[in-house]
Amino acid sequence: MSEGLGIKTLRKVSGTDSCAAAATKAATLMLLSGSQVKKISYMAPDGREVFIGIEDVKISEYEVSCAVRKDSGDDAEIAKDILIYSTVKRIEKDIEIVAGNGIGIVVGDVEGLNKGDAAIGEKAMEAIRRSASYICDEVDYKEGLRIVISAPRGKSVGKTEGVSGGIAILGSSAMVSPMNVTQTKRSMRLEIATMAAKYDYLAAAPGNYGETVAKSEFNIPMDRVIRMSDFIGDTISYCSQAGIKGLVMIGHIGKMAKLGAGILNTHSKSGDGRLEVLVTAAIKGGADSALLSNIVNCMTVDEALELIDEAGILEPTMKALMEKIERHLKRNASHIEIGVVVFSNKFGILGTTDNAIDLINKVNIQEEQHKDVKLRG
Repeated sequence: MSEGLGIKTLRKVSGTDSCAAAATKAATLMLLSGSQVKKISYMAPDGREVFIGIEDVKISEYEVSCAVRKDSGDDAEIAKDILIYSTVKRIEKDIEIVAGNGIGIVVGDVEGLNKGDAAIGEKAMEAIRRSASYICDEVDYKEGLRIVISAPRGKSVGKTEGVSGGIAILGSSAMVSPMNVTQTKRSMRLEIATMAAKYDYLAAAPGNYGETVAKSEFNIPMDRVIRMSDFIGDTISYCSQAGIKGLVMIGHIGKMAKLGAGILNTHSKSGDGRLEVLVTAAIKGGADSALLSNIVNCMTVDEALELIDEAGILEPTMKALMEKIERHLKRNASHIEIGVVVFSNKFGILGTTDNAIDLINKVNIQEEQHKDVKLRG
């Protein structure tokens, strides 16, 4: 896809802070999903979503470690091409970020840090924490993480003024920036237009986890999968404007359950209602009053699913949920055929709308076309 359109490209990142944040995002995703990834998406400051290669993955029962290679472009700097690692482990609460092997110690004047501190700056900390939090939100994970940032070659290559014994991860890279909603939506719109010039049927996923399931469970090629983030309503609208005939959305139940309440922006700031939706679905599934009370008091959707499964009514509850989702989508998307697949970490595929599998087949079997697409609006 064309980089000039602001659409996905595979590349490296320039700053140590960007490397650490991207590696953390990948390690967190692998830890919480149980699926290995070879690349991870990252948001550039101009709104472009770029794909970053992941190296040296190590997965154990309790933690995941992986690395991103620092790319300095044409700058012949000493730290070029070293690997920045993030090792992520589950803990009870909070997100802890600590310095590991090869990260230097502040010995002089470094803005925002005191002498004796590990050389990980506040902006870098924010980017690392944001990357982990994004994945936690995507899979509805409410407990804690311990993140260790390291650079094994850091002691031999680190030469930052005021830092001794390793490299500095200070947060000066322009690559580390919050997601700009306007730019993200513009990028999505252009991406959909590019896809619509080739295909009539597309898939969509909120993030990396959904993309992984689309590929591993349904063999959907990644050039037919839209990264929709939280913007489900906008994705449907852009697809309709571009002339897409059908769209199948594949996502974790922690986000997709909100569709059962008619919520088309799944960011927590735009509304929640996930557990309330599950309660109404569980009523149709045959839940008693005690179970319904316990569901309401759950911290996460995954926790609620375990209670529903223990009661032996998971299948009818998910059937009721998918019916609710389908009803709301038909009301909000009359000009395009919409299907939905929901899954969870523990239970895998939980439910599909009636037309989802048919749409997946249409996405997979269609031949590439060449047509002019003019977006309306």
